Amino acid sequence: MKRLKLFITVVGLGVGFMAMGQSTASCDKVYDYVPDMPDYNGSPNAIFGFIETELNPIITEAKANGRPISFTKLVLTINASNEVSNIEFIDFKGDEMAKKKLKAKIAAMKNWKSATKEGTPVCCKFFMPFQCVNMD
Repeated sequence: MKRLKLFITVVGLGVGFMAMGQSTASCDKVYDYVPDMPDYNGSPNAIFGFIETELNPIITEAKANGRPISFTKLVLTINASNEVSNIEFIDFKGDEMAKKKLKAKIAAMKNWKSATKEGTPVCCKFFMPFQCVNMD
């Protein structure tokens, strides 16, 4: 029987990586790092509350229905308008419906403050401090 282990990590909290040549709907250029990185709800701990209340129930439901999911990284692009403009699940395996539900919750996140470069809002990658791994 497989057990779903959730690992909440702080790996790269607030640290992004560059998607060379990638363009999202509202971003001409996506930065990997700028001195003033994206911020969610004014506190590093706010992201953990969102994960616990909004994402964990979807993952738990998928497991309970016999369709567990896993991914190694969850990377967002926060655009200059303080919105999530791209969502990437790295190494995603499992229930596509759960993935759609997760994406919908994440896309609807409010209270982002976009990254700024030289005082100007820019698009930047943001690692969610969250991974979901199936363990035997």
